[in-house]
Amino acid sequence: MKDIIEQLAEARPDHLDGTGQVDRSTRTSELNRAFAQPRTARRRRRGRLVLPLVAVGAAGAVLIAVSDTRPARTGHNAPSPRALSGILLAAHNAEALPTGKYWFADEVLADSYVVKAKTGDYAVSAFGSEDFRWTASTVGGGDGGASRDLPFRPVSAADAAAWRRAGSPATLRVRVDDHYDTLRSVTGRWTTWKSKLLGGTSDSSGGRFQLGLTVEQLEKLPTDQEKLATLLFQSKRLFGKRLMSSGESASTKWAPLDQLNLVRALLSGPLPPRTQAALMRVLKARPGIREIGGVTDPLGRKGVALAVEFPAEIRGSSEKMPWGSRLQLVFDVETGKYLGYQEILTRPGDRYASTKPGFVIRYDVTSESGWTNTRPTPPAGPPR
Repeated sequence: MKDIIEQLAEARPDHLDGTGQVDRSTRTSELNRAFAQPRTARRRRRGRLVLPLVAVGAAGAVLIAVSDTRPARTGHNAPSPRALSGILLAAHNAEALPTGKYWFADEVLADSYVVKAKTGDYAVSAFGSEDFRWTASTVGGGDGGASRDLPFRPVSAADAAAWRRAGSPATLRVRVDDHYDTLRSVTGRWTTWKSKLLGGTSDSSGGRFQLGLTVEQLEKLPTDQEKLATLLFQSKRLFGKRLMSSGESASTKWAPLDQLNLVRALLSGPLPPRTQAALMRVLKARPGIREIGGVTDPLGRKGVALAVEFPAEIRGSSEKMPWGSRLQLVFDVETGKYLGYQEILTRPGDRYASTKPGFVIRYDVTSESGWTNTRPTPPAGPPR
């Protein structure tokens, strides 16, 4: 049987061939594609980079072993929760996340655009979609999901007031890179899918991790922080036989943004609780990745984030980004749950010249997720 490194190596995309000469968009999107598996097609009209969450509803689904008990805490040397805060407290609490027979997630994603109006500009979240996914914890238990388009919505109360001053238009025209596109204010219908085992068309059957790994294989990931960091960021075979050329160091290939995106991909589905906690601790300790407290996600939830600044120049070229931004992974401190990611504006410019630092450029968050012993169904109402 192939070990986990060999399994991951086979999924390594051609763009990550060790040259390092790829731009930011290509590197990030290909890194995520290495983890993604096909799921229901949906209309996507993104003007810029989209960082899709790991697919967990189709072939190569992610899940963990069935257990109705909460895993034990770490050993006798583990610090008291009273001595922890921020990410470390969230990681401690993540170790107690429960499991069950079915895992589900309701994912909400959108980009933000500035609408020009005579009565005053305002920002909206648009081209959004909602993806509901579920999977059984055992092979042959099936999986399924549903997707629907979401309407545009003003980003803040001030933006909503500006939209009303503009006459509350039901459709909007916004510039997307080199063309204009139309935004609509209606919610699409659910498009559902399920595995063939349940009478559907998907070839997936549940009971698998990303890249088709089994429960036993994923459970072999170390929970020791140092060992896990070495496996993820210093193994020359982690994502291929030639991740790093001779003489190159791990830091050369695994920039902080790459490290954050790799862990983000793993966190996007259910993991053994101690593995998730270890991943959070590993990221916090990495140079170039910092913790930010008091973060609010687009659904209004409070949390703590691990963040990396996007480079001022596109990798492999001298072209400068016309604005600055930061990628944040957001966690709920009380439960340890991974809530999703958001890209935050740090330096206004170009299409974001009229906005202020802190503006959410795009997001991909999970409104609801967890384990249940009954087969999940899509929510009827809008994301909360």
